[in-house]
Formats: sequence, structure tokens, C-alpha cells
Amino acid sequence: MCKSTKFFVLFDTKMNVMLQNTPKKSSKFTRNHLFKVIYFVILAIAIIYSLPREDQFAFQFAQNKPWRYELLTAPFDFPIYRDTLAIEKDKDSIIQHYIPYYSQNRSMLGKQLADLRNNNLEGIPTTLPTTYLKYVESHLKTIYETGLLSNTSRDSLSKTKKTHIRLVSKKVAVVTDINKLYTRKTAYKYLMSADSTKYDIPLFVKADLSRYLVPNINYDQIKNETALSDALSSINTISGTIQQGERIVDRGEVITGHLFHVLNSFKQESLQRMGSHREENFILLGQSLYVCLLLLIFMWYLELFRNTFYKKKKNLSMLFVLILLYTIGTSLLVRHPIFSIYIIPFCIAPVVIRIFVDARTAFMTHMVIVLLCAIPLQFPYEFIVQQIIAGLIAIYSLKEFSNRSHLLRTTLFVVLTYIVVYMCLELIAGTRLQDITYARLMLYVTNGILLLFTYPIMILIERFFGFISSVTLVELSNSNLPLLKRLSQEAPGTFQHSIQVSNLASEAALQIGADSQLVRTGAMYHDIGKMLDPTYFTENQSGFNPHTLLDYKQSAQTVIRHITEGMKMADKYNLPDAVKQFITTHHGAGKAKYFYISWKNEHPDEPIDDSIFSYPGPNPQTKEQGILMMADSIEAASRSLPEYTEENISEVVDRIINTQIKEGFMDACPLTMREINTIRETFKEKLKIMHHTRVSYPTLNKEETNESSFSRDIIKE
Repeated sequence: MCKSTKFFVLFDTKMNVMLQNTPKKSSKFTRNHLFKVIYFVILAIAIIYSLPREDQFAFQFAQNKPWRYELLTAPFDFPIYRDTLAIEKDKDSIIQHYIPYYSQNRSMLGKQLADLRNNNLEGIPTTLPTTYLKYVESHLKTIYETGLLSNTSRDSLSKTKKTHIRLVSKKVAVVTDINKLYTRKTAYKYLMSADSTKYDIPLFVKADLSRYLVPNINYDQIKNETALSDALSSINTISGTIQQGERIVDRGEVITGHLFHVLNSFKQESLQRMGSHREENFILLGQSLYVCLLLLIFMWYLELFRNTFYKKKKNLSMLFVLILLYTIGTSLLVRHPIFSIYIIPFCIAPVVIRIFVDARTAFMTHMVIVLLCAIPLQFPYEFIVQQIIAGLIAIYSLKEFSNRSHLLRTTLFVVLTYIVVYMCLELIAGTRLQDITYARLMLYVTNGILLLFTYPIMILIERFFGFISSVTLVELSNSNLPLLKRLSQEAPGTFQHSIQVSNLASEAALQIGADSQLVRTGAMYHDIGKMLDPTYFTENQSGFNPHTLLDYKQSAQTVIRHITEGMKMADKYNLPDAVKQFITTHHGAGKAKYFYISWKNEHPDEPIDDSIFSYPGPNPQTKEQGILMMADSIEAASRSLPEYTEENISEVVDRIINTQIKEGFMDACPLTMREINTIRETFKEKLKIMHHTRVSYPTLNKEETNESSFSRDIIKE
């Protein structure tokens, strides 16, 4: 076992011992809050690490925009730096007119003449007569004293359009026209220009005189680098100075070209005066406090107003992942500005949270994301205003999301909001309509297109974090889906029972503000396990009751088995966890009472194993699960009523709900007594409508019948 593994095993053992020795209340506090502290630390470190800390300046400004701050005066003397483009232009001019240095090697002539004489004595490749030899030596002396330039150097000078060079010989530099210098081609031509009446030209060709034409003019790398560097460093980068206390700019003043250079110079000088390492530490401290403060406020909100939601790790994980992704993405885009920040669809976060959680949490999360992402931006005010207003519109325009067209409508509203707010900010800044940058509008349209990716993102969130959207619930409620279609065919009575329960439960949920679509979908699937043995359930029987062939224990186990079988089917068809929970909780941890009581009546003196007659549970944990338990029992019991009167319906509803409360089935359910009474009255009204009796149509008495018949006969005749 490695050392790190031993450390973690030892650490885990010590933590378990500490938790066992601490009081229960303290242990509970530690377990409930430890993961929140870990999440907070990890998120804060990740965000702070991703934020850029370079080029931090107290003011943000742009050319042709008004100054948004108070009067600015120079806190110290600083130079006004020239425009970068102007400096680059001067550099290009110096490089263009620069005359390069080349050195001339005069010793090359002696070496080539010595080679020529030695080769001529040895007859390599042939022996030239004395007059021929003197002619060649004289012309070589002229060539090397003038200068022989290599073809590479000549091509390089031609590309840079240089016509002159500084030729250095004996520490003296002379500006020379390159056309007056020899190349190997022109030098060879010069050697071969001998008078043909005096010399035999083919003999010169046979002597291969080109071997003695070696360039003696070479580019002087060191001298050129030094001279060019000196020339470039002589460029004046300062166009003036600002004295300490001198007025620079006042609020509302438009930042023109010159003023823009002054402010840039002030920014550059300020950053240079800052101690880089020390300043970065201060920036890091400020960013850390800012990020931690925002995250603490956000978690405090969840603790106070969304405590139930806040207790689940997956819920907090989803919110923190969204915050982290947007913050890191913004920081990366600021460091590497591939495209504008306004192309990022920030409204996806509030839309997703609005769908899975609620509007208030969506707005709070959106605020935290926007305020964190504004840290590295140059113009945070404009960004914050646009994103907050667009986020509000996105949240309020998506009151429900049961159809994909609702997302399209929200996208349209968000794009229009971006455009309107941008136009307003530009007009407030004094920009004329014809001067507005309409390229920004295309960014907003692209942003809206990316916002449509909310739907596939929702699917990923449902898969990884276990949430479920209203669109998914509506799709799951479709009776043409394979599982529900199979239920309607194999257990038609159960299918009709599920429909009636869904109607009862969804109406009750609607009255108390619970998730009516969730409970409707849960009701459609809560009894799917009955498909295994449908005839063992009353609603699917047509005369014969197979329980007559079983004892009470076997019957109880057969009925209870529809819970476990239902879960197996739900897993097979990949139903969401939120829907599967209705299968396990609609009977809670109760008993199959008919068989339990019947067995006790027949065996009054025998001990009984309650687990044989008990459902696996658990009891309802949410309002929706509690509503479904009530609706399921009441709908089943209402079928056994001998007569559907108001008194009978009221009595069965009150009896079942009171019994469930008395036996503790609703202890873990967050339903209040007021909500339970509302549910109670809703069930009564709904059952009266569902089981109303039709009016009996009157029949004609005997005399009227005969008279009518006689009348028809007369008409017929």
C-alpha cells in the first residue's frame, strides 16, 4: 500500500472515530454542511484561478465614447506616448531607407592570383601563355578591387529594393551603387571580353576562369544589427507631457483621438509605476474577497429560502457547475478574444434553472453569474445591464415549458431585448443612430441561435443530475408510448384507474401550487407492475377472482409484488427517478389491509409477521407523492361505493385521508393541514363530477302510446 493510500485510509478511520464520538446533533451538522463547504472552496478556487489579473486599470474607456467618471486630473507627471501606428510607420520608413553595411575582403585577390599561377604551372586544367596569364591577372585585380557580390546578396538587395550599400574597406564605409559592383556572371563576362584578334578565346574557356571568381563582398550582420537598432531607437515615442495636477478629462466629455492617446498614456504609465508582483497580489486579494462574498450571499439565499432544495447535493452541484462553466468560459474568451463576449448565451442558465427549480432561484443564479463574469471585462456596466434585463425577460417569458415553441418564443424576446437595451445605451451615451455599430446586432442574433441549444442541454442535465422538465413529463404522459400502450392492452382496468387517479391528483396539485404535471405523469406509471399478474387486481377481473385459490399470505405477496415489478419495468424503460419514486411511495410502508385483517380474524391467537403483509415503502417524501397516495386510495375505494351520493363520497374521502394521517403516512411529507384540507375538498368535488348519475328519461304511458300509434296510422293512410 502506497503512502498516499495509507494516509487517506488513516484519515478516513480517524474521521469515523470522531463522528462516532461526537454528539448526534454535531455529527448531523458536520455531514450536512461538510460537502457544502467543500463545494464552496472548490468553486471559489476554480473561479479565482481562472480570472485574469494582468492589465488591471481603475478606469474603462473607449474612443468616441463619453467619459463616465468624475473629473480626472494627473496624479503625477507622465509623457504622452505617440500612437502605435505612427511609430510603426516611422519604423517602416527607417527600414525602407536604411542602407545596409557590407564588408570587402581585399585579401581574396592575393589568394586567387596564387591559385591561378600554381594551377597554370601544373597545367590544371591547361597552361596559359604568359601574355594570357598577365591579361587574366590584370582583370582579376580590377574585379576584386571593385568588388565581387554574391548572387544571393544581389537577390536579397533586389527584393528589398535597395540600390546602394555601404561598402566597408579598411574601416572606411563608402556608399556604393550596387550596379557598379560585379557578380560572378558579369565578372566572367568581363574576363571573356578579350580582343579575339590578340587572344584565342577558346583557350580562356578551356582554362575555366570561373573557379577564380569568389565573392569578396559579404553582408555584415553585427554592424547592421547595431546600426539598425540605433536608428530605430532614435524614433521619438513621446509627443508631449502632462504635468501633475493638470486636468485630463471630465464627466460626459467625449474621448476624441488626442484625448484617447492621453488616457492610454496615463494607463500605460500607471501600470509601469505599479510594482507588478505586489500589485498582482492585491488584485488577487480583491478578486478572492469579491468571489467569496458573492458565493456566500448565493448560498445564504439557498439556505434561507430554498432549504429543501439546498440540502440535496445534486441540486447544488448543478447550480455550481453552471456558474463555473460561464465564469471560466468568459475568462478564457477575455484572454483569447476569438470572438465577442456577447455571443455567449448567458440566458441559458436562468432558463434552465427556471424550468427545473423556480424563477427566483433562476434570477439569483443569473445575477451571480453575470457579476462574476463582469470582473475581467473592459466595460462591465454595459455588460451587466444588458445581461440582467435579458435574463429577466427570459425568466418571465417562460412561465411554462410544455412545448418546444415556448423556447422559440423566449429566444425571440431575448434577442429583441438585447437589441433594444443596446440601442438605449448607445443613445444615452450620445451616439447618433447612423453611428451605431450594427455589427453588434448580428452578435445578438447569433446569441439567440445558440440559446436554442437549451433543449439538448436540458437533456444532459436530466441525465447527469436527475432533474426532470415539464416537456419530458408531457412526453412521458403520451399513452402511445410503448409502456403505457402495453398497460392499456394487458391491464385495461389498471390503465383506466391510472387515468382517473391522474385526473384527481393533478387537479389537487394545481389547487395547492404543487407540480401538477409531475403528479399526472407519476400517476400514469404508478401501477405498471400490475401487468405481471393483472387478473389478481379487482379492476382487471371479469367474474373470476384468482385469490380464492390462494391463502391470505400468498395473496398479499402477489399484490405487494406489483411495486418491485413496477420498479424493474421502470428501470428497463429508463424512466426518470422522479417518476419511479411514485411507484415505491403510492402505498408507502403500509399493509395490504384486506388480507392482513382477514388473516388476523381467522388466526386471532397466532403471532403474525407484519413484513409479509407490508409494502416496501418508503412513505411519501414530497407533496406530489402525498397527493398521489391519497388519490390512489380514494379512487379505488370510491369504486366500491353502493351509491354515489354527496354524503358517501365525502365520508370515504375524509375516512381515507384521516386514516393515512393518523397512521403516519404523511409524517415525512411537507403538506400543511391547510393544503390537505384543500386537497380533501378538491377530491370531493372531482369525484362528484366523475361519478355523477344521469337523469332518467321519462317513458310514454299506454294511452299516449296508443294515441300516437292511431295518429301515425291516419297519416299513413
